Amino acid sequence: MAANRDIIGLLAQRFSQPLPECSDRRIVIWHDPDEEFGEVFASLVAEGQEGVALLDGHPVRCVDVRDGAMFATKLLINRQSDGQDLLLYRRRSRGDLEGDWLVDVELYADHFQADYLSLLIDELEAADTAEIREALRGFSAFLRSKERTAKLKAKLTRGQTARDIALGVLCVLLKAESDDIAAVVCAYAQCAAAELEEPGSLDELMADLDKYGARESLDRLLKRTTGFSGDSGDARAFLGHLLISALAASMDPEKLRGLERFMALPNAEFCLRIVGEWHRQTGESKTSTLYEACQEVQRECNLVERFEALSLGDLLGADVFPCINEVLLRDLFRSVAHGSDRREDMRLVLETRRSMMWAQPFEVYFECLEAAEAIQSFYWEHTQGFELARAVDVWNAYLEDWWHMDAAYRSFCGAYRRSVLDLSSLDDTAKDLSEWVDKVYTNWFLAQTNDCWVAAAAPQWEGRGFVEGIPQQRHFYQDEVLPALEDGKCLVVGICDGMRYGVGCELAECLERETKGNAEVGAMQAVFPSETAFGMAALLPNRTMAFDEATGSVLVDGRSTRTTEDRQQALQSVRQNSKAVKLTDLLAMRPAEQKAFAEGVAVVYVYQNTIDKTGHSDEANSEVFDACEKAVRDMKALVDLAVRNMGARQVLITADHGFLFTHQGLTALDAVERACVSGEPLEVHRRFLRSDAAAESELLLHMNMEGLDGGEWSWWAARNCLRIKAPGSRHYVHGGISLQELCVPVIRFRNTRAGAKDFVSTQSATIKLLSTNRRIANSIFTLDFFQNEAVGGKVLATAYELCFTDASGNEVSDVRTVPADRTGADERERQTHVRFALKSGIEWESRATYYLVARDKTTSSIVWREAFSIEIAFAPLEEFDW
Repeated sequence: MAANRDIIGLLAQRFSQPLPECSDRRIVIWHDPDEEFGEVFASLVAEGQEGVALLDGHPVRCVDVRDGAMFATKLLINRQSDGQDLLLYRRRSRGDLEGDWLVDVELYADHFQADYLSLLIDELEAADTAEIREALRGFSAFLRSKERTAKLKAKLTRGQTARDIALGVLCVLLKAESDDIAAVVCAYAQCAAAELEEPGSLDELMADLDKYGARESLDRLLKRTTGFSGDSGDARAFLGHLLISALAASMDPEKLRGLERFMALPNAEFCLRIVGEWHRQTGESKTSTLYEACQEVQRECNLVERFEALSLGDLLGADVFPCINEVLLRDLFRSVAHGSDRREDMRLVLETRRSMMWAQPFEVYFECLEAAEAIQSFYWEHTQGFELARAVDVWNAYLEDWWHMDAAYRSFCGAYRRSVLDLSSLDDTAKDLSEWVDKVYTNWFLAQTNDCWVAAAAPQWEGRGFVEGIPQQRHFYQDEVLPALEDGKCLVVGICDGMRYGVGCELAECLERETKGNAEVGAMQAVFPSETAFGMAALLPNRTMAFDEATGSVLVDGRSTRTTEDRQQALQSVRQNSKAVKLTDLLAMRPAEQKAFAEGVAVVYVYQNTIDKTGHSDEANSEVFDACEKAVRDMKALVDLAVRNMGARQVLITADHGFLFTHQGLTALDAVERACVSGEPLEVHRRFLRSDAAAESELLLHMNMEGLDGGEWSWWAARNCLRIKAPGSRHYVHGGISLQELCVPVIRFRNTRAGAKDFVSTQSATIKLLSTNRRIANSIFTLDFFQNEAVGGKVLATAYELCFTDASGNEVSDVRTVPADRTGADERERQTHVRFALKSGIEWESRATYYLVARDKTTSSIVWREAFSIEIAFAPLEEFDW
C-alpha cells in the first residue's frame, strides 16, 4: 500500500507543476505495458466521481485506454474534455508508435511510468520500446548491481535498439573506452592478449559474460564484425584471426596463401581498424599487449620466414606486424653490407615505414639506415674519385661537400651504438652494415680525400708550414676578434677543445634554430701539430710562438699559455680589459655574478673541454660522438648566457684542433714504427713526432716549423691517416695534417632583436599534399606528401597530425603523424607516402564535402585543410543486425 501511495504521490507531483506556455491543461500518459499497476489505477478511479479523481486536491479525469475503444478515447480527448486535466492509462510501451491511433497525443503529452523497467529506461535515457524492454530483461542479472547500472548509464550513448544495450553491457564488462563497435571489439582483443601473459584471465571474463547473459552478444558481434566464428574464449585463435585478417587489408592476400583459416577477407578492413585503434591506445612499447600478441602470431604462423621470401614491394605498404620492419631492415642491411646499390630502396623504406605502425621500436635502426643511405649516396656520387690539384680547391671541396661524409659517419656510429643496447635480432646484420660503413669511411673516404689533400698541400707544408689562401689559426685574434669588438659590449669567444668542422656546422644550425640571432660558419687551418698546446696558443694574440722543450708548453710572445690564467695574461698584454675562464666555472656563477664578471670587459675567452678529454679516455670508442653532442649543447648554453647575462651582442666559437675517429679502430697495419725517422725521436705521438734538426724520414712528411722554433728541431707528420706506434687510442687521434684535424670551424653569432633589419624569425617546415585525386573510393588508401623546405637554419623540424574530418570537424579516419624533419636538398628525399583508414560505421554521403586536415602536433592548431569527396559503397556496420 505504501508503494501505491508513492505512485499516486508521483502522479500528483506531475499535475501540480506549472503548465507550459500557451497550454490550458495537462495530459499525462501512464505507460504500463505489463499491467503491473492496473489495480492502482482502478482504485484511483474508484475513489473519484464519474472518472474524476483528486490528486492532492487537484481534479484529474482518468481514462482507461483500451483497444477497440480508440475512437471514443480520441473523441473524449479532442472534443469532450475541454479544459480538463487527463490521465490516460495505457498497456503499451512508450515509443511503440506503429499503428497507434494516439500517436499525435503521444508526441505532445507528458509521460509517466512506475514499473522497474520504465524507471530503468528513464535512468538510462533509452527508448521505451518493446525491443528495449526485452533486451533489459535479458540483462537482468547484470542490472541488479547499482554500480554496474551506473557504469552502463555513463557508457551508453544511443540506447535506441537492443543492440545498443548489448554494446553498452559489453563495454562495461570489457572495460572499453566507449560503446562504439570498434572500441568494444578492441577491448575484447586486449583481454584476449592479456590471456597470453596471464593465463586464466580470459576464463574469468568469459565466466562473467556467461553470468550476466552477454556471452552470446559478444560471439555475434565478433562474427559479424571480424568474421571470427570460433570460441570467444580461445584467445590465440581470435588473435590469429584478427591480426592476419588485418594484414590482408594492407597487402596482397595472394601472398598469404596457406593462412586462409585465419582470414576473413570481407572483414579485413574492419580488423585493420581494430588493430589501429589498439595501437593508438597502447602505443609502440615492446611491452604492450598488441606487440606481444603480434609476436605470438608471428611465431605461430612463421611469418618471418614467409616475409623473407617476398619482395620489398610486397612488404612496403604492409602493416600490423613488427617483423615486417625487421625483415625489410635486415634485407637492406645485409645487401648494402655486401656492396649492393640500394639507395632508392632505402629511401622508399624510410619515406614509407617511418609513418606506419611500429616505427618507434625500430627508430634507431631507421637512423642507421638513413645514415647508411647518406654514406652510400656519397660513395656513388664520388666514384670518380677525389682528383684536385690545388690545396685551396681541396679545402673548399671539404667545406662545401666532403664534410657531410664525416657527419653521416658520426650519425651512423651514434645510432649503431644505441642499437647495440637494443639486443634485437637485427644485431648481426647491423654489425655487418657497421663493418661496411667503416670500410667505406676509413679505407675509401679518409684514405682518398686525404691522399688528395696531402699531395696538393705537401709542398707548401714543407716550404712554409701552412697552405696559402686559407685563413690561418695564428691570425684568429687579428682577423676575427678585433673586427668584432664593439664599444661597451663584451665579446665572448668560446673555444671548444677538439671540435672539428662538422660539429661546428651542427652547432651553427642549432644556434640558427634555437635562438633569435644569426649564425654563420667559416673555417681556418689549425697550426701544426694540431694539438691542444699549439692550437690554444695560436688562438691568442701573438707576434711570436715558441716551443718550450723543458715544460712541453707553447710560448706566445715569451709567455706561457698552459693554464687558463696564463692565457688571460696573454690576452691582457694586448688589451687590459680581457678575461679568460673555464665554461664550468662560468656556468657555476649566478646570473648576477656572470653580469659582474663581464662588466667593463671587452673580450672573454671561455674554454670548454669535453671532446678532447673524452677522446683520450678509455671510453673513446663509444663516447666521443656523445661528447660532440654535449659540446654543442654546452656552447649553445654559452651563447644564451652571454647574451642574457653578459651583455654580449656577438659570440665567436672556434676550436684548437679537430680529430680523426674510426669506430672500429685501426690495426697494426695502419701504423708506422717510430724508427721511421733516423736517429732517436725526441717526442713521439700518434700523429706526429719531433726529432733533432738533422733527422730524415721517407715515410713521414717533414713540416716547416721555422715560424715556431726557428728550425731548432725537425717536426714530422704521419702522412694521410696513418698512426705512429705510440701509446694512445686506436680510435681517436689528433695532431696530424688530415682535413679532419686541421679544418676547425669559426662560428660567428650575432644576436638580433625582432624588428631589426637583419632579424630573421624561425619558421616551421611545412608539408603539402602532392596527390591530385580528391575522390576517395576505398576505405584504406595512400596519399603522397611533400616537405616544402629542408630543415636547417631558421627552418625548424615539425610534426603534423593528418586525418580526415566531416564538415563539422568530426574525425572520420585514423590520425597519422608525419614528421617534417628532412634536411636534404634533394626534393625526392622530402616526399612521404601516408596510408589512411576510414572509420567504419559511417554512412558516407557522396555529395557531402570531407576534409583532409593537417594539424601542428605540438599546438593542435589546424595548418591547412583540403576538400575531398568520399564514395564508399557499403552499408555502415551499425545498420547490420548482429
